[in-house]
Amino acid sequence: MTQTTALLAMLALLLTPGPTNTLLGLAAAQDGPMRAARLLAVEVSAYMVAILCLSALGAGLFAAFPEAGGALKLAAALWLLLLATRLWSGAGTPASARPITPRQLALTTLLNPKALVISFALLPRPGEPGFPAALAGAALCIGAAGSAWIICGAMAGLGGPGKHGILRRLASGWLALVATGLLASLAPAAAAVT
Repeated sequence: MTQTTALLAMLALLLTPGPTNTLLGLAAAQDGPMRAARLLAVEVSAYMVAILCLSALGAGLFAAFPEAGGALKLAAALWLLLLATRLWSGAGTPASARPITPRQLALTTLLNPKALVISFALLPRPGEPGFPAALAGAALCIGAAGSAWIICGAMAGLGGPGKHGILRRLASGWLALVATGLLASLAPAAAAVT
């Protein structure tokens, strides 16, 4: 795969709806694009930490401990369910009372399965000559995709605070659906163990 092809695939992956994008869009809808734009640094940093850790340790870790992948999926699913519950319960309160926090976005991004795909399928291995340039390209793709979601979220929030509760419930439902998908993907592995 050429570097250009890998970057285009990465951008397409990062633009798809997911937990991090959902939070960025919701933050822009309820808090405005300027406040949400401050979360971009958190998103890029968290993705870079996850990608670097997975690239450096991941392949060996998952080969030595195959159950580590399932544990990571379980942690991500539980976090998303907790976040979905918090978003749903906060849907009836004023938007300013429950902003998306940098901590929520960082943890959600650290557990985002997209980092696995980027680390194992779209980046060269650490130590290969193209790794630093590909990593810089990944950071640019992450920032571009996050910006796109902030713009979409800001446009969705133009209807005013009355729409924020609906948007929070939609975001909550989507996160719960993603968590359910992660939990369902664990079922075959659990059945194989028993």
